[in-house]
Amino acid sequence: MFKSRFQSSLVQLVKSVVNSGDDFIDLPNTVLSSSVFSSLSCIDFVALHELVCASGQPNYVPCRLPVPSPLNVSCWGEYLRNYNDAQICDFLEYGWPVGYDCSSYGFPCSQLRKHQGALLFPDAIDSYLLAERRRQAVIGPYSFNPFSCPVALSPLNSVPKQDSSERRIIVDLS
Repeated sequence: MFKSRFQSSLVQLVKSVVNSGDDFIDLPNTVLSSSVFSSLSCIDFVALHELVCASGQPNYVPCRLPVPSPLNVSCWGEYLRNYNDAQICDFLEYGWPVGYDCSSYGFPCSQLRKHQGALLFPDAIDSYLLAERRRQAVIGPYSFNPFSCPVALSPLNSVPKQDSSERRIIVDLS
């Protein structure tokens, strides 16, 4: 019940901002606290992604929806108060804009490949993905693209950790 009211309110708010032409809104932290995000399921992050995409700008500009993070952003803001690039606090709270423009450069295409370290050690990969889902750092798995735009896939690999029987997981962003 709460999540559907929350999503409905967000949709209305973003639509009103997009339609008004305003280029900045600041949502009070009491509305979007980390406790709200921790109660959201992965599919809600897809809905939040769609809201930000509808604005046509990076999240830190019009929507300002805080991203889940263990960082105490207000404390960082205090430490960085006199820092010459104050926008870094916005990036800590609302995420960094990637700055890749598909309309100018085209969508990156790569050959889908599976790394041997992932194929030979699936338990290490599964354990990594479960831990990352608990931290809300990844979503899925999906058997389809849940977004309304193309996505780039980054294969995983694993290598042995030095002096350990554990494996280090590598996200191949190349």
